[in-house]
Amino acid sequence: MAVKTWKLAEWVDSPDNSKLPPMTEEGKIAGIKFLRDDDYPKPEDCPATLCKECRPACKLGICKIAIVMPGDW
Repeated sequence: MAVKTWKLAEWVDSPDNSKLPPMTEEGKIAGIKFLRDDDYPKPEDCPATLCKECRPACKLGICKIAIVMPGDW
């Protein structure tokens, strides 16, 4: 079952996710499949213009961080 939504805090190292368990290989595969199938959608916890990777494509809902994670950038 693929994930329905995603959060940056679950993928990116930060103090906010220090208490989360590490992602399993199955979880990573499901997450990457979701991101690719849905054109790298905006994460639930998107910081918008506060994100250091914020760029014009963010307004289209395509997250650069999501593109980099699966190695597609």
